[in-house]
Amino acid sequence: MNSLCNLKALCNLKALPVDAVKLDGVFVRDLTRSARSRATVSAVAQLCGAYGIACVAEYVESQVILKLLCDLGVDYAQGYAIHRPEPLPEVLETLQLDACRVTAAR
Repeated sequence: MNSLCNLKALCNLKALPVDAVKLDGVFVRDLTRSARSRATVSAVAQLCGAYGIACVAEYVESQVILKLLCDLGVDYAQGYAIHRPEPLPEVLETLQLDACRVTAAR
């Protein structure tokens, strides 16, 4: 399921075999300023937990928002606060270097 941004998606959540629900950035971006967004995120995270489904938040652009999401029970986050996008070759090079460091440390 892509983004949970309409009520019909709640009906489908119970019936469809999904592993994760992604919270739309519209709820995440203003989490620090909107009680409604916090209530929505909290409710969806609780519902996902009860169903055994991972809850993922997109547009996590600050450490403050990341902490709020953790406090509200969101399982995973993606966005600039986690890591900025970069070309795949650079990601693979970093992973290879990290693997070499681990091997050398043994």
